[in-house]
Amino acid sequence: MAAGATPGYSSETYVGLLYDYLDAQGYDSVAVLGEARPAASADGLARYPVSRHAALFERAVAATGDDALALKVGASIRPEHYGVLGFVVMACPNLGEALERAQRFERLVNDANRVHLQVDGAQLRMEWGHEGFSPGRHMDEMAIGALVSFTRQITNRDWNPSTVAFRHGDPQLPEAYEQVFACPVQFSQNLTMVSFPAHYLQAPLVSPNPGLRTLLDRQAEQILARDRESADAWERTLYKAVHGALTDGEPTLEAIAGKLHVSPRTLQRRLSERQGTFQSLLDTVRQQMAQHYLEDRRLQLADVALLLGYSEQSAFNRAFKRWTRQTPRQWRQAEELRVAPS
Repeated sequence: MAAGATPGYSSETYVGLLYDYLDAQGYDSVAVLGEARPAASADGLARYPVSRHAALFERAVAATGDDALALKVGASIRPEHYGVLGFVVMACPNLGEALERAQRFERLVNDANRVHLQVDGAQLRMEWGHEGFSPGRHMDEMAIGALVSFTRQITNRDWNPSTVAFRHGDPQLPEAYEQVFACPVQFSQNLTMVSFPAHYLQAPLVSPNPGLRTLLDRQAEQILARDRESADAWERTLYKAVHGALTDGEPTLEAIAGKLHVSPRTLQRRLSERQGTFQSLLDTVRQQMAQHYLEDRRLQLADVALLLGYSEQSAFNRAFKRWTRQTPRQWRQAEELRVAPS
């Protein structure tokens, strides 16, 4: 997936890091970036599309002429740029627990790519990109630069990774990478990755606070729960709209967007953020409905096809076999055997 199509969001505080860096360097950040800083919210977690965040970096690099700008932006990170996650991490007793919290709550900062942690011999590897897409070179460089810098801050150690790897090609900036990472850097890799000695996990942090950590853990969990509830409510509304439209024939993106009172472009974007398409949505809803209808023996297969918006039963048969590797009749027969009393 191209960088410009990367789904997901950054938090407003994370986006604000770029604005703060430019202002600190004497630039008018709003003039350089061409739009106002994201409006502040009560919890600092208002969402900003990752694709727009990446576009801001492109504008900043073009305006400043500094091709290493993203590395420098990342190195200027402060706890408040990570929002509540930054303060949760700082309150942990050691680096291992801090990384566990960072993995658990990373969606509070950026949910485009999820971190994967694994111990490889005496090294701990942190990997991003298993989802198969990238937010782009500058976003990756900023994120890894920020991670390394913040880890040095919270341990008060001159913490250097063993290796850093990026998916993008080598931009020929050896001095910039050496200044930020002070370790070998690999390019054109399958994943973005940072490795460091596993014994670093035992390094104590400079300001552990068990009571504050517990309080912030609870706050972070509540924020994530609200976020999940909001996503679930939107998904239920979406499924209901598709369900209602199916009885009138083949639903279109435009028709469903109209039922939800959003533009087709907005609906498509929200589906992309969930790594889905309108067609995959239709298939999911149809499969769920089909299995529900097939459980009702009063309905003929032709009736089920019509209820799902298919003009011909053969089209329904082909689709159902693609979903389940069974025909509707075979699925119904198997279901009857499964629920029959022994």
